Amino acid sequence: MKHPILIVGGGIAGLCTAQFLEKQGFSIHLIDCQIIGQGSSRVAAGMLAPVHELEFTETQILKAGLESLQIYKQWESEIKGLIIDRTGTLEIASAAEDIPYLQRQYDFQKRQGLEVYWLESQALQEKEPLISPNIPCGIFAPGDIQIENRPLLKTLKLDLLGKGITLDEHTTLVDWDESRSIAKVVNLEGEEKTIPAAALVLATGVRPVSIAEAPDILPVKGEMIALEKHEGFPLRHIIRIRNRRLGNGYVVPKQHSILVGATSEHMGMDQRNSFGGVMDILRRAWQVLPGLYDLAIQEVYAGFRPAAPNHLPVIQKIGNGRKYAINGLYRHGILLGPWAGREMAQLIQNDLMETPCSG
Repeated sequence: MKHPILIVGGGIAGLCTAQFLEKQGFSIHLIDCQIIGQGSSRVAAGMLAPVHELEFTETQILKAGLESLQIYKQWESEIKGLIIDRTGTLEIASAAEDIPYLQRQYDFQKRQGLEVYWLESQALQEKEPLISPNIPCGIFAPGDIQIENRPLLKTLKLDLLGKGITLDEHTTLVDWDESRSIAKVVNLEGEEKTIPAAALVLATGVRPVSIAEAPDILPVKGEMIALEKHEGFPLRHIIRIRNRRLGNGYVVPKQHSILVGATSEHMGMDQRNSFGGVMDILRRAWQVLPGLYDLAIQEVYAGFRPAAPNHLPVIQKIGNGRKYAINGLYRHGILLGPWAGREMAQLIQNDLMETPCSG
């Protein structure tokens, strides 16, 4: 029998790690201090768009994103209830002053061998008629897709339960005795119990943990607005907005809503929406898609993107024992989840392969 492994954190990182560890034959116990899937991963747009998530210095993220995309496509046939929306992405320049940036982005994407197409204003209108005729140009990436992130988290959770993995909600790690391969946890009612745990995986996002040498993670707040879908506004594509004056943003058509976002704010753990953040989101989206003006607001919310200081994913062994961390997926969380989970599981597999099981 392989080592029993305790995963702390039931967001996209923890759920995807559990998926791959289960395939490798490990005994998995996953805990979350609240309801699984209700943390940072719940407050996301679900864009599986590595082409337009790419910045000029992020070729490593691009490669990981493209690999993760293939895992999602494989999971679509393997995991019951997982549905991918094959929506292409339009990245647009909001005004003439934004064109040089978009041109550099396009040239860079082409050098990476990506399937992208430059669209002048008229062609852009033909591709997505809801875009303002004042928008000068855009880039179309047909291979970018998306997924409903909240149903995704529920689907992964149900799939793991169906495979016999133990999931405990409202449960917090109190202590882990590595020498005895025992973890102590406590639930919402204050009841303590011990569980076998020869290895520990921290997938806690922005939540602090009382484990030595855990990586430093910064909470980067992102504000979003959900608008009610209307048949008079049949948006077909993800819209990525480049705007030098108001900042970048996006508009994403979902099954029952249209998501408009997002801000990127270092405000500590203050999760409240701000007047300025909401105003900026609405202004830049309305400039590109004037028809949004008449749609009803469904929800205004904010969440935290877990970010390492260098904004790169954290997938590593911590300390000298059998502790591991998967975190810092930042603004790529839903996209990179499967790739990061696979890499984490492979690291653990390689590390523990020749280690006798003490659990």
